[in-house]
Amino acid sequence: VDMIVLSPLKEEFVFRIIIFHVLGNRCSSIPAVVYITNILFGLVHVMNAFGPTINWFYVFAQMLVGTVVGCIYSFRLLLSGSIWESVFLHSANNLVSSFVSSQHFQPSDPFIVFLLLQSTVVYCFILHRQIRHYQTRLALMAKSA
Repeated sequence: VDMIVLSPLKEEFVFRIIIFHVLGNRCSSIPAVVYITNILFGLVHVMNAFGPTINWFYVFAQMLVGTVVGCIYSFRLLLSGSIWESVFLHSANNLVSSFVSSQHFQPSDPFIVFLLLQSTVVYCFILHRQIRHYQTRLALMAKSA
């Protein structure tokens, strides 16, 4: 329950509501706000290295994927105006990742490497589409102003 419900609620509140908005009020570049917020979001996952069954490769993968996925969540927040979509996506991501054994997560396992590469490529593609969608929305808003 914590990983699928409470963690997404807490993390989305802290990163997408508090940090994102505080940085957004201090910085005029929305992409910079998105990237800084989500580099911090990815780095926070280093705390998972202190668990008894987690290995560093697994934590590094969480940090990398967390940064990319966090950017997607931030662009979804910008486009939808609602935190709930990000909470739902975060919960779904955590549910899927709960089926991956952190204990046996080894960089030498071809299946793990394939899953990590596949998810990273898919997430980067989704992020690219979110950025383009956001840019289109900004262009339309500029034309109507």
